Amino acid sequence: PIQKQKLHDDAIVHIDFDDSSEWIVTCSKDHNAKLLGKLRYLESYNYDYVVGFETVNYTDTATVVLATKGSLCEISLSDGKVLWASPKPEGYVNKLACHNGSELIAVPAADSTILLYKNGVMDTVLRGHEDGVDDLSFNLDGSRLASITSSDNNLIIWDITNKRIERTLEATPSIERGVMYSKD
Repeated sequence: PIQKQKLHDDAIVHIDFDDSSEWIVTCSKDHNAKLLGKLRYLESYNYDYVVGFETVNYTDTATVVLATKGSLCEISLSDGKVLWASPKPEGYVNKLACHNGSELIAVPAADSTILLYKNGVMDTVLRGHEDGVDDLSFNLDGSRLASITSSDNNLIIWDITNKRIERTLEATPSIERGVMYSKD
């Protein structure tokens, strides 16, 4: 029989798996991110308010990148240590995308821009959307970023190397928006 386990005291708002599917991180309105490994509870991280995260792997160390009320940080899943922290952009962050571990992170900002962080330091501001970004994703080699909004119905493909818009596509109007590059 399947066993149920209560992980959070409030609704889960995000869930993510690492590339190997060995780690699961859940994020809840109860201000906790919970780590599960091999489908068993391992660790809990408490923050003012966890608003977005992505599980990443690099150099055989699993980490999680979290956007909290005041910072963007990366935490080692093996020992819970904060590897780095940077000030988070103003406003609500509901999504972030990572490439090559935490080497390159894209975070939508409240002013409709996308902030690119390199190794935990804010590096570039991408401008092109008319309203807030609903979702974003890096391609496999990190040379491109796709971002989409529901208000202007635009899917933008960014050339990350040259920090410019490569192509804008009009998306079909929809209530929910998501974008993801295929791993192949």
